[in-house]
Amino acid sequence: MTLRRVAAGGPARGAGGVGASCCRRVAPRGFTARLVARKAAEATARERERRILLAVVARAEGSPRDVPVEEGEAPKAEEGGAGGAGPAAVSDEEGASQNYKPSSSGSWGLFERPDNISKAYGGGKNIPFGGEKLNAEDVEEKRKKTLAKIQQYKKKKLELANADLGDDTLSRAKEGIQRGKALMLKGSLTEAREEFQNAAKLVSPASSIGGEAQLQIAICCDSMGRYDEAKEKYKKLTTHRDFTISRQAENFLFGFDAQDMLKTEKYKYDANTYRPYFDVVSTGEWDTMYVNRDKEDEETVSLQDRLIIASVFAFPILLILGLRYWQ
Repeated sequence: MTLRRVAAGGPARGAGGVGASCCRRVAPRGFTARLVARKAAEATARERERRILLAVVARAEGSPRDVPVEEGEAPKAEEGGAGGAGPAAVSDEEGASQNYKPSSSGSWGLFERPDNISKAYGGGKNIPFGGEKLNAEDVEEKRKKTLAKIQQYKKKKLELANADLGDDTLSRAKEGIQRGKALMLKGSLTEAREEFQNAAKLVSPASSIGGEAQLQIAICCDSMGRYDEAKEKYKKLTTHRDFTISRQAENFLFGFDAQDMLKTEKYKYDANTYRPYFDVVSTGEWDTMYVNRDKEDEETVSLQDRLIIASVFAFPILLILGLRYWQ
């Protein structure tokens, strides 16, 4: 009975029979519409990609054939007939210089660029196996340029190592640096700076000896109170090829940063005030009877000092007189 009702198309168990529920499970309401919409969207996307590829190929070949026409835009009639090129025809060189303007939808790029990138930027070359074949003149010119660069590199390397200088020049530079250091210990900063400058002129500034001379010049400027000049020299020496020179320059430069951070500019003193003491420390000649003769004549005995001196002499006299009077 149930099978006959199902075969006849009627419900087996009222309005919600087995046949109706099976149909709802296979094709629920709205599923078919969504499936059709998705298939249509995929077809539209594939068609759009095909049109873009056709447009790119047509522009690369320089031919307007198979170029899809945008919606709402009528195709332009070819001027000059089908067989003639007409005035609208563009040569390959002119086509390479023209710019491609992307559409407003942004489907193929965002910025203008040459229509034929290979011709505009020199691409599309076919380099055979073994390299591009050059004639004899090009090979000779290339060889000369290579030799010139090699000679320039060797010369620069010799300058950095001072290998192009004689032993006499190097010895004079080293002796000048030693004399400058001796003058610095004595406190003669101006003479020491001149010795370092003369030594720096004999050698390359990028060499180790030249870097040491430049560093000593900066130290002299720093000791003489020429802080701006010394700071500038320290900055240049931080990029020196000798690691020792660059590290020392960085350490001295850090002193300026620490000075700014601690705001020590509020505590500046006259260099001549402590100059004699620093000279004594640097030379090692201790003078226990040192007297500042510059201010000796200007000093005057104060009233407090006079009272102390008078009390020292008057106290014993008053003590003796008091003992006699008491007896």
